[in-house]
Amino acid sequence: MSDERPVIPLAYQRQDAAAALGIGVDTFDRHVRRYVKCVYVGSTRVWPVAELERFLAAGGAAPVISSQKSKRPRAASTAGGMAHEEPAP
Repeated sequence: MSDERPVIPLAYQRQDAAAALGIGVDTFDRHVRRYVKCVYVGSTRVWPVAELERFLAAGGAAPVISSQKSKRPRAASTAGGMAHEEPAP
């Protein structure tokens, strides 16, 4: 008997995020990705489960609202795992 507990992901890569929503990657790209903030972990982009849940709770296509009050453009670099808003495709 193993004492290992299953790991519950806190964020998904693109294919897994789409699968978690029960949709394909193309549908995720067209109808979800622009409304859900992603986070970079190194060069890997992941979508937090909480963001996917927020999207669903809002009834789908709810725009991402930035918590930044400044109208200054964001820096191009998102190093360090900072949240990143997806540009519209």
